Amino acid sequence: MFQQFAVFTGMSFLIAESACGLTIQTNIAVLCAVGTGSVTAHVSENPGLLDYDEQERISEITAVVRLAQAARAFISFGGPFLEDLSIPRALHPKTLGCYSGTFTVNQQLKKLFKKGIFCTPGQSYDTMMRLSERNFENKDTALAVSVKMFNVPGNTIQPEFALADESGTMDFLSFAPMALSTSKDIHSMPKAHFTSACEHAAHQQYDDALTRVVATNSLGFNTTGFRDELLNGLPDYNNPKFYEFTAPGQVAYQFGNTTEPTYKWFWTGPKIPNACLSNGAECISLVGFTKHFAEAFSQTSMELSLWGNLQGKNDSVELDTCWAPTTPELLGKLVLSKTESPYMCEHARFNPWHSPEEHRPLGNVGRARGPVMRAVQEARGALPCNSLEECRSNGESRPSPSRFGLLFSALGAAWRIFPLIRKRFSTKETMDNEVNLMACILVFLPFLLIPACCCCIPLCRQFCKEYEKRKGHEKRDAEAGGLLDAKEGKKEGVLLDE
Repeated sequence: MFQQFAVFTGMSFLIAESACGLTIQTNIAVLCAVGTGSVTAHVSENPGLLDYDEQERISEITAVVRLAQAARAFISFGGPFLEDLSIPRALHPKTLGCYSGTFTVNQQLKKLFKKGIFCTPGQSYDTMMRLSERNFENKDTALAVSVKMFNVPGNTIQPEFALADESGTMDFLSFAPMALSTSKDIHSMPKAHFTSACEHAAHQQYDDALTRVVATNSLGFNTTGFRDELLNGLPDYNNPKFYEFTAPGQVAYQFGNTTEPTYKWFWTGPKIPNACLSNGAECISLVGFTKHFAEAFSQTSMELSLWGNLQGKNDSVELDTCWAPTTPELLGKLVLSKTESPYMCEHARFNPWHSPEEHRPLGNVGRARGPVMRAVQEARGALPCNSLEECRSNGESRPSPSRFGLLFSALGAAWRIFPLIRKRFSTKETMDNEVNLMACILVFLPFLLIPACCCCIPLCRQFCKEYEKRKGHEKRDAEAGGLLDAKEGKKEGVLLDE
């Protein structure tokens, strides 16, 4: 019965697709951020500078991301989840690789950088890493790097938007921002509302690659910019020569106490060549990536470097923008030693608010990420974990979220973003086809489910009748069997008396 309903649901989405007149795109790319915490504000933070309601942006972006996530589960998969992907993701959906290893703090770290988890040079932490596609478009070979370190020192952040779900972990979420890609001439300048500092940084020449990353390490938007880019779609960057591990954290993070300069960080790694000179879709596919990465990984241990640079006097934190270039410091190195099951990373929660208080995400973008990520992770059934062993166990159990839970969540999200779509229609602003499609399908879905319910009611009634009928037969058989046993017992008693 459930399978029949799931198939009908998948067909209903196809009908709705025709009604909307759009083509499904499986590579949903979105940026998410929004939220606030209960810890002491940093001196560089000033929400009063924002010309919008931050919580309103939280609600809007959460709605669009949850809508994309549910659409990926029901539209792209046609109903049931695929065996190789039990959790749908709206953001960076392909788990290209899952690995574990050890992060070691730089032995020669300068005193100025000995803070938080970096306070003890030579200190090592067990670490897991999920590699996924940046997912701006199918020819984009820049990687998203998600890292989780375990048993780190310091008091774990206790956020206001929800109870802390992990303890003693430190997550690093990163991918190359558009300003960095633009500065490397991968693609022409996208139609994006960069801050003036990021637009300037994107068009400068740099003496070395590290300085370029430091200068362009920012999304270049506030949360309003995130929402607009999310609704309008993102550009396509084409980098077919190698897989790009350069992955900045983009926003400012606390570095020590609330009165000390903040910092930004970024990862660098090996340049793994590929043969995808013409077929970008194959290049970023799971099969293509595994082929090239496994070959490189088998030859030597894979090593990534974590770099950091401190906030300058005129560098903004509240309004996310690019900072003046400075010389970065090597904070430590991550050496990957084991290939893990992709399910371990699929079911883990990566959130920059999994962190000691000394490294809290700052500014409107940093505050933004916590609650949105928490909401969509809970919706898709991702699980927190405080050790490698617990993460592995979560992957082995492979729980899946409720499809109906995702569906009802998506219906609410579609209704929530309806005013945004209506506003853009009235102002003749363009909307990304994927957002139009998902909203159209999910708003139209209740009208499709009405005939489904009409079909289900007679079937359910028939099943109930059959059940009652069979139950009656079984009762009569049982009664007949008991009566027969009684007669046989009486007959046997008579024979014994004789």
